Amino acid sequence: MTQTTTGPEPRYAKALYDLAADHNGVSQISANAKMFKEVIASSDELQAVLHNAVVSRSSKEAILAVLLDKAKVEKDFKNFVLLMARKGRADLLLNTLDWFQRIQNKAEGIVEAKVVSAAELSSAQIKEIEKFVKTRATGAQKVTLVTEVNEALKAGFKVTVGSDEFDASLMGRLDAMRRAMKSVN
Repeated sequence: MTQTTTGPEPRYAKALYDLAADHNGVSQISANAKMFKEVIASSDELQAVLHNAVVSRSSKEAILAVLLDKAKVEKDFKNFVLLMARKGRADLLLNTLDWFQRIQNKAEGIVEAKVVSAAELSSAQIKEIEKFVKTRATGAQKVTLVTEVNEALKAGFKVTVGSDEFDASLMGRLDAMRRAMKSVN
């Protein structure tokens, strides 16, 4: 799982997005970014190499070049990734590709929401949650839900959109009642 950072990754991702937009290749670069992000995320060994300061920039670049050639990615995407390696930023690739997806989603009006529920959600519940998210998220044209089951909630669900969390779980309500009772004492 990638981490949200406040480093240079958003700027790098914006540069990649602008490059793709300038060449009318956002959808192709996006497909490359998703695929390559999965490649990096699925390999602990590759992540270790990319984060290892002992491994030279040129070695990282060579490893990435082989992977990119095998994947047959767009030239602009390949050049971007290799430039990051050449400049000693290979360790930032995973987060940069994550930020690229966020920038693309925002440009296309796609809002991603995380839903944690006590039980598996039905298709009707998913549609209702999507409608709810559209009313809460400014400019949302499409909603993508990432769902997770956590039985500790006992009943209900929590929806997280960006930094906003909407808690409609039994445990959330019990916690709210507990806090209210403590404030009375």
